[in-house]
Amino acid sequence: MSSVLLLLAGSAGLLIGAELLVRGGSNLAIRLGITPIVIGLTVVSIGTSMPELAIGIDAARQGSPGLAVGNIIGTNLVNLLLILGISALIRPIPLDSRILRFDLPAIAAASVLVFIMARDGFLDRVEGVVLFVASVGYTLVILRTSRKESAQLRAEYSTEYAAPEPTDKASRPVLDLNYLLGGIVVIVLGADLLVGGAATAALPGG
Repeated sequence: MSSVLLLLAGSAGLLIGAELLVRGGSNLAIRLGITPIVIGLTVVSIGTSMPELAIGIDAARQGSPGLAVGNIIGTNLVNLLLILGISALIRPIPLDSRILRFDLPAIAAASVLVFIMARDGFLDRVEGVVLFVASVGYTLVILRTSRKESAQLRAEYSTEYAAPEPTDKASRPVLDLNYLLGGIVVIVLGADLLVGGAATAALPGG
């Protein structure tokens, strides 16, 4: 299979897998009694980041760590500049005080931390542990502060991620679990295809 086809197949796999994972995980979490705001901050946010995680792990495993770094940098720049910019062009985006006081400074601090760690030309395992622990700490903080979110925001999450009423209540949780596990499998396969296609395209004559 050519590098172009691998890239296309891998990208399609990542998109489909992320959708399955987020929807299946969200519905399953709601059925377990987890509040929608927590689902949005955990299952949805982590699920939509799974493609980057899978690509990073697979790229490192195949000996292409530069691809992992480029993927993360490119994704963050696109999210902050392109996606946020287009959204603001369509409609002004209100930013509440928590975003200004905590989330945006956290983004800046994370970028500065990675920059400081990378100044010697590489990230070692100790620095990887520090970054991982920081990500877990940030997740715990937003879960804690989510209890203070407004009723309007909770209603928005409930509308967006509410599970549909099943016709067969006994089989629906199994279906959601299959979506969740299937999404993970598709993401892993998509990442493998995408990394393989990118590595092949980078070779002379690829």
